[in-house]
This record gives sequence, structure tokens and C-alpha cells, in this order.
Amino acid sequence: MKPLIRQHYMNTLLLGALFFSGIISVKAQGVYDRQTDSLALVTLYQSANGDSWDNNGRLSEPIDGRSEAAVNSTSGYSSDAFVMEFEFSYDGESLSIPLDGTKEYDFWISWGDGRRSSQITFVYSSELTHTYRTAGTYQVAITGFCPHICFCNSYAGSHLTRIIQWGNVGFTSFYRTFMYCSLTELPDGPITGAEQVTDFSYCFYNSRINSIPEELFASCPNVIDFSHCFMDNDYSETIIPKGLFDNCPKVTDFSSCFQYSRISSIPSGLFDNCPNVVTFSLCFLENSITSIPEGLFDNCSNVTDFFACFSNNSISSIPAGLFDNCPNVTDCSSFFSSNSISSIPAGLFDNCPNVTDFSSCFSSNSISSIPAGLFDNCTKVTDFSNCFSGNSISRIPAGLFDNCTKVTDFFACFYYNLLISIPEGLFDNCTKVTDFSNCFNGNTTLTGLAPELWLRSPEPNGGSCFAGCTNIENYCDIPKSWGGGGGTKPVATITASKTTICAGDMVTLTADTADTYLWSTNETSQRITVAPNTTTTYSLTVRTNGCT
Repeated sequence: MKPLIRQHYMNTLLLGALFFSGIISVKAQGVYDRQTDSLALVTLYQSANGDSWDNNGRLSEPIDGRSEAAVNSTSGYSSDAFVMEFEFSYDGESLSIPLDGTKEYDFWISWGDGRRSSQITFVYSSELTHTYRTAGTYQVAITGFCPHICFCNSYAGSHLTRIIQWGNVGFTSFYRTFMYCSLTELPDGPITGAEQVTDFSYCFYNSRINSIPEELFASCPNVIDFSHCFMDNDYSETIIPKGLFDNCPKVTDFSSCFQYSRISSIPSGLFDNCPNVVTFSLCFLENSITSIPEGLFDNCSNVTDFFACFSNNSISSIPAGLFDNCPNVTDCSSFFSSNSISSIPAGLFDNCPNVTDFSSCFSSNSISSIPAGLFDNCTKVTDFSNCFSGNSISRIPAGLFDNCTKVTDFFACFYYNLLISIPEGLFDNCTKVTDFSNCFNGNTTLTGLAPELWLRSPEPNGGSCFAGCTNIENYCDIPKSWGGGGGTKPVATITASKTTICAGDMVTLTADTADTYLWSTNETSQRITVAPNTTTTYSLTVRTNGCT
């Protein structure tokens, strides 16, 4: 049976004025704890505007009796407090708050277990570590000036599960702040007190956020870098809210922002208010995206880098005019690689005169045809390596590369397709090419004449360029190093079972081993039996390794 409550009294001790981060006075007073039947020491702080809070960061009765206008009615904490929630499974576990050695700090931290708060003015202060006597969930509140916390891959981050409120502690950077944390929940509404933040790179990298608040960055007008911000959040499907970046007009970097994040759709107009973006490299790499909104990049005229932006998704079509307002793009390598795209819109790159790299741009899709003139305005391209590899293309439009006079690399450009023929003069204007290796490798359906690229001087690298293309008419003339027959034609040798016969006698004619046989009798086996009544000449055409 619980004993009767006993009353304890402690005279209030006025500690005097403390001028710190707007705090003008501090009081320590005894408060009876009914659960432990003991007296606890609670510290009360008062700010210059009259608000007051205890050592748990919660607003307490104002010292001067003013109303509690500064309290967050949802969290119960001072509106200026940055409040986090940590979970510990064992007694005696410690929490250390990792700070940035390049910053200056001046804040109070309440550890959430009713014990003494700590004042931090030194990055390596021993006061940044706190040991919890018992396992449990604790809400840690920071009040004052705390420009940057970096939980990156830390023990503390593995126990951080929730942000209660953002407060106003003078954030200037969120670089790697919650990287590799167990963070699952963010408060609704914007990150407050973040008007000076420019860097959100790696902020939520490999966290476990189950929902991104729509207005998360609404109060972050100076952000420049969102690279890797939500990367690797693949514990649950990530839904990108519409208008997420509407108030971030200064952003230049979205590289890897949503990479590996189990995204299935992109809201229209996501980047409409981001005119200064320079790079989208790897932005949506390896998700489950099925379509690209029309006009997604219409207001991003300063972009130069689209490397692997949508690689490894489930996209089935490309919006017409996707790059119409992106005249400064230089890198489109791997942009659409490894998707389910079946066709390419005509004029897709008409307004992209500065592209230099199309390597792997359309590789590993289901494309069956290439629109004529696709690269007519791309006169600065130097790299088409793997551009169309792994598709179902049957024909190459004539003059496809006529205006691409600076190209040096066609490595595996049409590797493993279903090409029927190669247009005459396809590479005539590409005189600077140094690498044709594997360019047509695997196109077993290819017929007609192969361009005599091996006769160029100096000879480019042509390793396995025509490997497997044994139905090409001049296959035997292609050097072995280029994947051809190497100029060695097979000899058709016939052996007769009898050397002398009478009219009507049967005789067996046997050819040496070859890949295919065609006798003058139109038979196609290695051995035939004939019974001529008159003197008859039998001829044989054989084909071995593509040579006849």
C-alpha cells in the first residue's frame, strides 16, 4: 500500500540574473514528486520577454505571472526549444550530442529525465554526454544558440526516433544532421528557425522517415544544396509532397536527393520554383517511378548535369519537350538507362546544343526505333558509348550522326540489339573516333555490308565491334580483332565413297566440317547420296565462322 503523502518544503533560492541567450534569471525550487515520494529540484529559466521554462524545456508558470503565449500547445515545450525523442532499451545507456567543431555554440540542454540541465558553450564539453539510469523514452530539449548538430552514423543517432518540434535555435546547417539515424517521424509544418540554412546535403540520408511534411522547407529560402538529402530512405515508400521545394529558389544541387528511396511518383511542378539548379545527377536513381511529369524541368534553364537522373526505374515513356528549356545541359549520360521505355520522342534534344555526353543514355530499355535527326543539334557530343545498348532497335536512321563531328567514343553504342542493316556512311563525318569496340556486338540479325572502319588511319580500337554478326556479307573481310572472320575463307573439300562408277550407281559425297552447306542439288547436309546416269559435276558452298 502506498504510504500517505508527506509534505516537503524547500525555500526558493534565487540564483540571480543570468544573461545568456535572452535568459535574464534562473530559479531553483523544490517540487514534490508523487511517483517517487521525494523532492526534486526543478530549475526555472526566464527570458527577456517574460516567458519561462523548466529544465525539461517545458514552459512553466511565468515568473512574473504573464500568460503562457510562447508555449507550443501541441508539445507543451517552449516554442523556441528544439526537442528530440530518444529511446533506450537498457539501463545506464549514455547519450552524446555530436556538434560541429567549426561552429560556436551557446545553449542549454535538458536531458528529459528530471536531472540537471547542461549549459554548452564549448564543442568538446563533457557536459554533452548524459547517462540515463533507466531504460525508456526521453525527450531532449535544446534552448539557445545551436547552429549545427551532426548525428551522422553515431550511437546517439541510432536511438533518435522522433523530432517533437524544431524550435528556434539558430540553425545554419543540416549537413549530415540525421544521417543513419533511426528517425521515423517529423513534426508537421516547416522547419522553424532555419532561415539561414544553406546546406541540407545528406540530412536524412538512410533515415527511416515514414512521411515528408508538405511544408518541411517552407521557411528555408536560402538553401543551396539538397544533394543526398533523402537518399536511401528505403524502409517504406517515400511520397514526395507537392510544393516541397516551392520556397527554395536558390537551390543549385539536387544530386542523389531521392536516390534509393522507394519513390513511385513525382508531383507535377516539383521544381517550378528552382530556377538556379545546376545538377540533377542521380536525383531519382533506382526507384519505382513509372512516369515523368510533363514540364518537370521547364523552369530549370541553368541545369548542366542530368547524369543517371532517372536510371533504374520503371518509366515507360518520355514526355515530349522534356529538355526544351534546358539549353545548358552538357551531361545526359545514363539519364534513361534501365527502364521500360519503348520509344523516343522526335526532337527530344533539339534545344540541347551543349551536350557532350550521351553515354548509356538509353541503354537497357525496350526501344525499337530511333527518330530521324535525334542528334542534329548536338554538335558538341564526344561520347556515345553504350548509348543504345541492350534494346530492340532494328534500324538506324540515315545520317543519325552527321552533325556529331567531335565524337571520339562509340564503344558498345548498339551492343545487343536487333539491327538488320547499317546505313551507308553512318560514321563518315565522325573522323575523330578512337573507339568502336563492341559497337555492333551481339546483333546476330545484322545483314548487308559492314562499314570498313578497320581501314581507317590510324586504326581505332575495334575490339569485338562485329562479334556475333556472322550474317554480314563482308564478315570474312573483318579482322578477327574486330570480331570478324579475319580474311581466312574456308576450303570446300568433297570426298566420294567411290572414284569410279557406272551409270546409275549410287555414290556418297561427304564435305569437310563447316557451319553450313549448300550443294548444287540444293541439299544442305554435310553428306549427300547421288546416282548420276551421265557425267555430272557437283559443287558445294560452305560457310565457316561467317566466311564463305
